[in-house]
Amino acid sequence: MIYFFVLLAVVSSVYVGEQVCTTFNADATLCNASGYCRHDGTICVNLPCYMVNEVAACRSGPSGSGIPTGALSSKCDSLEQFSLQYDNVCVDKGDGKLNFAFVRFSKTTDGSALQTTGTTPTGVGALAATEANMFALYTINPWKSPEASQSAATLQTELEAILDRYILFYQVLIETTNSHPFYLERTAYQALQLIRDQVGFDYTMRRAILPKIWQVAEIALFRIAKFSPAYYQTNYYFLNFASCPYSRRELKINGQLHTVRIDWTDYLYTVNGYMQVYSYAAEQFGIRNALSDIIALRPTTSVATANAINLDTGFTAFYLEWTWTDTNLVVVEKDIKLYQFDESAATATNVVKQITTTITCTTATKTCTTGLITTPITSATTRINYYFSYGPGKCVDKTEVQCKLSIEQGTQCNYNAGLPTDYKCS
Repeated sequence: MIYFFVLLAVVSSVYVGEQVCTTFNADATLCNASGYCRHDGTICVNLPCYMVNEVAACRSGPSGSGIPTGALSSKCDSLEQFSLQYDNVCVDKGDGKLNFAFVRFSKTTDGSALQTTGTTPTGVGALAATEANMFALYTINPWKSPEASQSAATLQTELEAILDRYILFYQVLIETTNSHPFYLERTAYQALQLIRDQVGFDYTMRRAILPKIWQVAEIALFRIAKFSPAYYQTNYYFLNFASCPYSRRELKINGQLHTVRIDWTDYLYTVNGYMQVYSYAAEQFGIRNALSDIIALRPTTSVATANAINLDTGFTAFYLEWTWTDTNLVVVEKDIKLYQFDESAATATNVVKQITTTITCTTATKTCTTGLITTPITSATTRINYYFSYGPGKCVDKTEVQCKLSIEQGTQCNYNAGLPTDYKCS
């Protein structure tokens, strides 16, 4: 009788997402292709959780489960329910949900950031402000930037050229019947995502380009007032738009697990204008303790664009009401404050300031309401926005991502990986 013996060897395998990033120190290509690491030119470092593309790096299971331990599982959790709208697959440890401030929309790869698409491509800077060229402008793809090289400086140059062209086209974009607000909204959120996620984009670059993004957002609002004068609202997670006539007397803006209601019943207007609002998640600018999105009120009594965009600089006498739906949030009335976020502040230390107002909270309805705000919200050169918060926070309390994105501290917070603390920001 012949016996066959089969020897089974246990082979140790390395699974996808299991190798720590420093394993790839010597190979930048493998590092950047891993989906959870990036090469900084010297070593291979971890990506922030929201930037991870390889979900296996964030997963781990109990001993004996057979689930490999991901390289980033100690600091990130996997999102087990995905949306095709965005690329996010991981979140910070313990968050339990996707943070709207860090949604990454899937990028389209067609077209160019440098020129139009068509039989006769035209460079961004050569487009004259005409209706025919408006449709050509729509074909320019900011997602392709940085296109000439992969540097932050190139991104700034290319993105500013695109935004400048939209600003130059403002009359065409607002007045033309075939102009759809979506294209303006898309350009604004694409630009915000690009400057948030570009590793080399620093404080100075961000401060330089943001005013152009907000100008495009304002152009979108004025187009919206003509496109859908009775009511309009769109939500893009970290940037939202809404508009309604003054005669409606209130407007609600939805954010993540909260709503902000603007009530102007005490405003004695003589011309029925439009309450126009764009709002954005505060944490994308490093603000740690915000309870609401930042609400940018841009009221107007005229959507005529003969010379310039005109805001209602006399708009005053309004309330702001914050409603929360987060069942885990415990609100203490005395700790709730209203802050302004001044997009046009000449001095960085003036970006965030507390507003003097009473705030009354009602636990039963989960609402906090300000007293009557009587200071005009805007002038020809000033853009004041509002958000509810526990306080502005300090650099030392910020996470790595918050630290690098911070623009409200007066100067850029500095992240130092070598600090012997959990939060390595100063």
